[in-house]
Amino acid sequence: HKKMITIKCNNSERKSVKFFNNGNTILVFALEDGEYWFSIGKGYTTLNGAKKAAVKKMAKYGYTFDENEMKNLKIK
Repeated sequence: HKKMITIKCNNSERKSVKFFNNGNTILVFALEDGEYWFSIGKGYTTLNGAKKAAVKKMAKYGYTFDENEMKNLKIK
């Protein structure tokens, strides 16, 4: 049973990232207005690795996340 979760940037209503657990890796996608924008990395073995990559990559474009919201994000 696959799971995904989306978290919005805290400084843009239009930007968010989606974490998708495909069973053996966690894929991360940047979204604009809920639509696919680009992939972040090639997939991560841990949620923490995926979160770090998302925060780092989105920061390059000037987008940030609520630290506690990102920290508390869980995926099955």
